[in-house]
Amino acid sequence: MKTDKNHKQRGKNELFYEAIKSISEKLEIDNGGLIVMRFDEKLNVAELALTGECLNCSKNSFTLNVYIVRWIKEKVPWLREVSIFDGKKTHHFKLQK
Repeated sequence: MKTDKNHKQRGKNELFYEAIKSISEKLEIDNGGLIVMRFDEKLNVAELALTGECLNCSKNSFTLNVYIVRWIKEKVPWLREVSIFDGKKTHHFKLQK
């Protein structure tokens, strides 16, 4: 698989931040965003927070579960766990068994 070679050539840190930037750019279309609160490259865990209009959007739960988590699983397959704060509570997602 091509992405496996890509992961070996580039650092986890760089790949993670590129994936988050890509997601955030898509959310910015609707005046929202996603920021990194904490990223631990050794433990493969991340804490993120929604920003802007995503905080007040009635569909942010859908955005988290269907869009953001799916995108992270695809682009950052080695990440074990991600927590995302939606302005009211933190949602925890185990990405690997």
